Amino acid sequence: LFDVIGRVASPQPPSLFDSASAAGRIARFFAVATPDSFGTFSRAELSAISGTIAYVEKTQKAERPPLSRPEREESGSTLFIDPATRANLELLRTLSGSRDGSLFKAIDRTVTGSGARLLADRLMAPLTDPAAIGARLDSVSFFRAETRLCQAARTSLKTVAHMPRAPARLALNR
Repeated sequence: LFDVIGRVASPQPPSLFDSASAAGRIARFFAVATPDSFGTFSRAELSAISGTIAYVEKTQKAERPPLSRPEREESGSTLFIDPATRANLELLRTLSGSRDGSLFKAIDRTVTGSGARLLADRLMAPLTDPAAIGARLDSVSFFRAETRLCQAARTSLKTVAHMPRAPARLALNR
């Protein structure tokens, strides 16, 4: 697994992903009657949500950080690229493992860690919907044309903490 994801995975007990008890864990965590209030999820999705909650409860024992409600990413909204193809396309790293020479390195103009992670995520799972692609391209074109606004946004972003992590840090007094 380390060769595929580049990280060590810690095995977790199967009970954390048990689909029979998943709905209860999710309902308790989010203080709702049933997870159905978030939409309809498959057993596999409920198991994944439950496992994520168990991980948060295990690693954040002092204070539970606020989590956004579960949302389903629409199937087919992004292109799945298998690991071998990702590697051969050199999206994030070259075949030799270097970031230099990768597509990411060539186009990265981000100024924050969260921006870099978002760009990497978007390279690894590109959009498939033409309207969404057009909207993203329009955003890029806008900021390329509005250089002063772009520079002001970049300057402001440099001073901002990692946005998705900020609420959790505030909740944990970090």
